[in-house]
Amino acid sequence: MQKDFAAVKNSATELSTKLATHTESLNELRQASAKLSSQIVESPEKLKQNLLDLETGVTTENEAVQALEKNSRDLQLKIDSFTQVEAVCVSPPSLSSSPPLHSNFLFLFVCFQDLDKSMALMEEAEVELKKLQDAQQRVTAAQDSLSKKTIEHKDLCLKEQVSFLSLSFFFFYPVSHFFISRCG
Repeated sequence: MQKDFAAVKNSATELSTKLATHTESLNELRQASAKLSSQIVESPEKLKQNLLDLETGVTTENEAVQALEKNSRDLQLKIDSFTQVEAVCVSPPSLSSSPPLHSNFLFLFVCFQDLDKSMALMEEAEVELKKLQDAQQRVTAAQDSLSKKTIEHKDLCLKEQVSFLSLSFFFFYPVSHFFISRCG
């Protein structure tokens, strides 16, 4: 009977040691789970929607940049043509033929009107160029934001998977019952 009692006592000691070990492991897993639970995405669909919205924003900004670049090219063509007209207007007609005085004044009047139009077009081109630069900066910022959100999304998915694996390991439950990837 003492042998049985000693065997039961040894078994109890071993079981209490295992219980202490498992309790310690349980506490560690609970702490790790608490740390990871704050990082788990509650709504992956919402995060995906945010990513889609950012991609749409980048596409829209790219289209705006392309439109502004086209407008800039068109304005540059106008500026070039007005520069040619200005060159013609600045060089007065030959005075050797001595046209009447009123035709010289008329010529200068037309040249100054063309010069005013050219100046207005140049100012418009400067405004359009500024818009183009602003749009390019917004596109760059949107692309950077999209890149950061994508990295955050992948990081959160990995953390969620680690959390599921650690929980399934602790409970000796098959991973396939817990591991439902919502991250695609």
